[in-house]
Amino acid sequence: PSPAQPTPTMARNTRKTMSAVQRWKRLMEIAANMSDLSSVLIILLCIYALFRYDITPRWNSTDKQEVQVITRCFGMGCIVSGTAAVFEAANVITYQKRDTDGRSSKDLVITGFEDSQIMCLVYVVLTITYYHMYIFGDDMVHSDMLAFGGPRPVYTLRYVEWAFNVPLLMVASGNDTYRNFEPST
Repeated sequence: PSPAQPTPTMARNTRKTMSAVQRWKRLMEIAANMSDLSSVLIILLCIYALFRYDITPRWNSTDKQEVQVITRCFGMGCIVSGTAAVFEAANVITYQKRDTDGRSSKDLVITGFEDSQIMCLVYVVLTITYYHMYIFGDDMVHSDMLAFGGPRPVYTLRYVEWAFNVPLLMVASGNDTYRNFEPST
């Protein structure tokens, strides 16, 4: 056969390669769905454990200056994460404006539209948790009685925040890999 015509072996290898790519993509979709499901389950179990069981005693600081410094840090964290959320929201709005100007959706994916949406959500969650810790102070602060050097404060809202943000950050870090994924043959 001439080089322009594919042989039956080449056609069969092409079918195998295409099916392998499709299998890998399906496996990636299943793994993503299972990750989402496990994240929701963990969040629900954490919330249940926080309200159902007396996990540890509340942390009460007698040092007023220490409480003021901690509260000020939460206020600054709220301002910084809120500013980052506004920046990412501006990126999302800019990308949406570009979409209405006629760019294809593939161009938006390549330029990071999905990442901006995810990071905007991460910063909004951070802002909400820092704001709650700033306003309510030691409302959800417990003591770690087993810490080296004596009891120390444990901010329970940080774990709730991590339950939302870590899966989102994992999705954002894997977006580029998933978009450009090509299994080896």
